[in-house]
Amino acid sequence: MSASAKIEGHANFPEPSSALSRYFEISLFLMLLVSVLALVSTGKLDLVTIVLAPAAVLVKGYRWWHGRGPELSPGTATFLVVIYFIYFQVDLWWISPLLSNVYLHYVFDLWVQHWRTHRITGDIIVVRYADDMVLGFQHRDDAERFLQDWRGRLQKFELELHPDKTRLIEFGRFAAISRKQRGEGKPETFNFLGFAHICGQARKNGKFLVLRKSIRKRLLAKLKQVKDELRRRMHQPLAEVGKWLKSVVRGYFNFHAVPGNFASLQCFRLEVSKRWLRVIQRRSQKSRMSWKHMAGFVKQWLPLPKILHPYPYLRFDAKHPR
Repeated sequence: MSASAKIEGHANFPEPSSALSRYFEISLFLMLLVSVLALVSTGKLDLVTIVLAPAAVLVKGYRWWHGRGPELSPGTATFLVVIYFIYFQVDLWWISPLLSNVYLHYVFDLWVQHWRTHRITGDIIVVRYADDMVLGFQHRDDAERFLQDWRGRLQKFELELHPDKTRLIEFGRFAAISRKQRGEGKPETFNFLGFAHICGQARKNGKFLVLRKSIRKRLLAKLKQVKDELRRRMHQPLAEVGKWLKSVVRGYFNFHAVPGNFASLQCFRLEVSKRWLRVIQRRSQKSRMSWKHMAGFVKQWLPLPKILHPYPYLRFDAKHPR
């Protein structure tokens, strides 16, 4: 009788779930794993995880306690996973930068603040954005010492600097003079946050300026994106395409319209106009659209280049008056 009872008890369990159901079971498990990792790393959980994770565990426990097997129904598992992964697309953009900043705050920010008060002999400037950083030193010896100590610091965390993105260069108001005296060429440049930084001089008084130019590689990549999208919109009304291009050009100017970068803004606007003209001409073999006719559309829809940002020292003085 006991054996029969055991057989009847097992008969109450559902049949093995389908491949689709098991897929959603695994997805739900991964959702819980991501939630735990986020909690351990940041000490915080998003609202969806706070609701879904305990609910999923409680449902599984309830079903197991009542002898129903540990699986959720395919419909329930599908509903939970779809909701979470829709939200996760937005959540990913928030967690990743947060984890990077929290980690580097301990690995770099606090360490470099201590290092600059104990190991340096001159002035130092530190600029960090996420995992990209630029440091300026008054003396070359300090820069070499920092690079050596920084590599040692990273080794403690089993990290290393990217060899192609880590350089020690001579840059600043005296770089051009020093290199000329040694018979060398112009000072080297470096890329940071989408701009190539160049040693330059003001036209009026010849004072030293850090010129910022849009990185050519990224400018060409943006123009390729515009070209591909224009082809997709080839047969849309010109007014609709013009509105879209207006938002694209304005968005590009909002970021790149810094002092000294006016030529890059003009170049971007001109190249966008050329690509728009080529797409219009390909709409029909009998198209008579010429650059003379196109100038009217460009003037109507594409904003003129204009410097929108002040020099960095003006913004700094406004926030930190002396």
